Amino acid sequence: MHILIISHYYPPLNSIASLRPYFFAKIFAENKAEVTVITTKKNSRDGHLDLTFPLTKNVNVIEIDYMPLFFWKKRTALGENSSLIDPQKNFNKKGKNKLKEFLKSIADSFGSLLDHQTFWKTKAFLAARKVNGEKKIDIVISTFSPIACHLVAYKLIKSNPDIKWIADYRDLWSLNHFRTGKFVFNWIEKQLERRILKKASHITTVSEPLAQQLSEFTYGAKPVSIIYNGYDRERKNKNLNDVQLNNPIRIVYTGTIYQGKSDPSPLFHALNLLAEKGVLKKGELIVEFYGSLLGNLEEIIVNCSASEWAVIKGHVAPPEIAKIQEECDFLLFLWSNEGKRDGVLTGKLFEYISSNTPIMAIGIDDKSSAAELISETKTGFIFENNVQLIADFLEHVKQNPENLVYNPDWNAIESYSRQKQALKLFEIAKSLNHLS
Repeated sequence: MHILIISHYYPPLNSIASLRPYFFAKIFAENKAEVTVITTKKNSRDGHLDLTFPLTKNVNVIEIDYMPLFFWKKRTALGENSSLIDPQKNFNKKGKNKLKEFLKSIADSFGSLLDHQTFWKTKAFLAARKVNGEKKIDIVISTFSPIACHLVAYKLIKSNPDIKWIADYRDLWSLNHFRTGKFVFNWIEKQLERRILKKASHITTVSEPLAQQLSEFTYGAKPVSIIYNGYDRERKNKNLNDVQLNNPIRIVYTGTIYQGKSDPSPLFHALNLLAEKGVLKKGELIVEFYGSLLGNLEEIIVNCSASEWAVIKGHVAPPEIAKIQEECDFLLFLWSNEGKRDGVLTGKLFEYISSNTPIMAIGIDDKSSAAELISETKTGFIFENNVQLIADFLEHVKQNPENLVYNPDWNAIESYSRQKQALKLFEIAKSLNHLS
């Protein structure tokens, strides 16, 4: 069976989104499939290019260059070196960014229809057609986003209707209220998405709520399956009787800060409350943030008078991040589901649940898919935005660390390994190939 995977995100681009197609390709190849991956040729301006894995036998990766170098804006990483936030900075750069923010708001109105990665689709389709001419493709899997991946698969299926197409969604497209076009442009997106999905043989996505939305969106005409993002870390058990808190206590956040969705303010307010009570002193607890896309974090830190607690560490390579997650005292998960069962199950959360480090989840309530996963696996504590609850928990931990109860359910956790999730998708691919 020859499987074609179409994805912009792929190693060495250091993004949690790169891991999903990589492990699909790896596990498929290990199970005797021939795999071709068509992806964009990566540039340092795409992001950090330090996500490296050994080459996998029977996986042919084709990189397609799609934009001239001068097109790219230089990206800068936030906080390359460890540093405490200086509240005196006062963010003078705000004024300089007003024009850029205005232009971005106009571009955002078009949603996916004004995505520069769409320019990739013609070259990618020609590459896919060439691959199919050299050795017939049986299954194509395109993973969204960007939309170019689905558009390439759609065009390939139109000209080769015997190929079966699995449309994979890490996020929603036109149904994504966080990243869709406005006004008439969202209507256009929906019509385009419905039209191309008519050619799909199967749809996959990352959570039950998203699967339900996609099923309703296609009027139940397409089978929809859940393939979780999963984790790939080896199990490491801690002897809970020997656990010692770090000095200072370390709360760690790794990943992206999404403005309006990832808000650590309740944690900072709780820390300030403990300081006012005399329970917590400067230097006894630190909140570390790792990542190069940290949004408005600096502004939040200053507004919450939290510079004595917060440290921005910037970008760190994946192996080191895994070690940091395992060695800290708590992992901070930030998301706001706004009282809705939003279906957001990020790849980062699966890294967290497999780290054997307790999760402190702020912003979500028990209606969210993230809270359900944390509760099912017994890997953390849900605080919503309750400042007093956070403060009481940390006070108890500081004064009675020996009473911290953390017993993750590894039977539940191991069901979410990337290998098991990829094998589930492989079975879907085999069943479609059998039908053809």
